[in-house]
Amino acid sequence: MRVLIVDDEKPVAALVERFIKHLFDAETVVCHNAEETIVALKDSKFDKVLTDWNMPGGNGNLVIEAAKNAGIAVEDIVVMTGRVDENQEEAVSLGITTILEKPFAGGLASSLKEAFFQPA
Repeated sequence: MRVLIVDDEKPVAALVERFIKHLFDAETVVCHNAEETIVALKDSKFDKVLTDWNMPGGNGNLVIEAAKNAGIAVEDIVVMTGRVDENQEEAVSLGITTILEKPFAGGLASSLKEAFFQPA
């Protein structure tokens, strides 16, 4: 499995990456802004995308649209945000069904397992 992780906070991105590699034995690519992400999505194929919503230079909606355009199913796109109240409505309007709240309630490992293996 190839996972694209997008978060402008480098320590958060590194933490999420470590957990994904450990939990799922996945290959990961990390980007820190929407522009890098759009390039990565054009250049490579990914199975899952985990993206922060609030980032300088473009928010999660740009990443979601780029991921959809790259052929990633909306069910395989997970939004991470510290502002669920502000971001949830727009994310849901784009088809997002999984939103992880930062800080990760209940622990990052359990949040990622739920996000990756939701019942259909």
